[in-house]
Amino acid sequence: MIARNYYSNNKVLQFALEDIYIQFKNDIFLDKFDFIIFSIPPTFDINDINSDIKKIFKTNNYFAFNATNSFYNNKVLSNKINALFLKFNKKDFKTFYTNKIDEKIKSYIKNNNNYLHLIFVTYDIDLIEELVNIKFQKNINVIGGVIPQKLIDDVNIGYFYTNNEIVKKGIFILSLNLSFDSEILTGYIPIGPEYRINLAKQNRIYVIEFKDASLIATSLMKKLDTIQDLWKSPILIKKDNLIIPRTFKDIKENFYIEFFGKIENNEVFQMSFGNKEILINNDKKQIKQLKKRITTVDIIFNFSCVAREYILEDKENQELEIISSILNAPLFGFYTFGELHSIDNRIVLFNQSSLIVGVKSE
Repeated sequence: MIARNYYSNNKVLQFALEDIYIQFKNDIFLDKFDFIIFSIPPTFDINDINSDIKKIFKTNNYFAFNATNSFYNNKVLSNKINALFLKFNKKDFKTFYTNKIDEKIKSYIKNNNNYLHLIFVTYDIDLIEELVNIKFQKNINVIGGVIPQKLIDDVNIGYFYTNNEIVKKGIFILSLNLSFDSEILTGYIPIGPEYRINLAKQNRIYVIEFKDASLIATSLMKKLDTIQDLWKSPILIKKDNLIIPRTFKDIKENFYIEFFGKIENNEVFQMSFGNKEILINNDKKQIKQLKKRITTVDIIFNFSCVAREYILEDKENQELEIISSILNAPLFGFYTFGELHSIDNRIVLFNQSSLIVGVKSE
């Protein structure tokens, strides 16, 4: 497999795509492609995306999604179109998409359990909750992220585009029949006592240790300016031998705390702390471990939380440099509203993590 990515600074959609096409044609290492993934800022007109891609690249084998910030090898691109071109040695990929959780998606993943499934999900709480509630009979290989939304002209845009369709609510899967290995980067240090959740629904906590949940959060906010300041202190949920970070989304005083991910009754959590130095040092250790396991890769996919971007500040490019330089391969990814990783026979939603998967041909 050969993987190459290109990007354009042009602010006109058609010209940006033409610029990327010219870069591809001039690349001496890649003469043709089997599939393209486009990260496209939500500021471009959604009605032009499918038609312009098909017109310029003359293919139906593509997937495009909205992301303000995407990853191009060792740097973060802001408001730029980023395209990953994939060429396989044989037909090593399949695609699947749907706008609902039903038997079709269950059977697709189950019947292709030897594949790596790269999953892209629009930001819809009900859809995500249904997805993580699926239980499979065998271990599965799913890694991906939730497409971020951005408010444009009073509309939350975070869609994906494929096969002439604009999908506002749905799931897209690119399945690769290739070798791979992955790592979940977190790095947060647990602090303080454990708390038990007495009452929660979807992504909101109402009662902790038989007290109004918002009292705990508002006490934390006394010396802080915005909810984003709490992103350096995600809660760490302890569940089935896992530690799952959850990002603060909102606090409704005397009512609830809201998070970017599902919360369940009787879960136990601790507060935590992380800063850019802690996260970067943890990255180096974990990526070196991944390198030992997989040795060589052809492409790195990276799904990383927007809250992690907030913490890393001026070191966001350094995190990508560590990943791409140690694994020694092209890197493609984006900042998400949640990261998805299969653990045994189910899909788990993480926050504030950076999911890395290295893929290689046999």
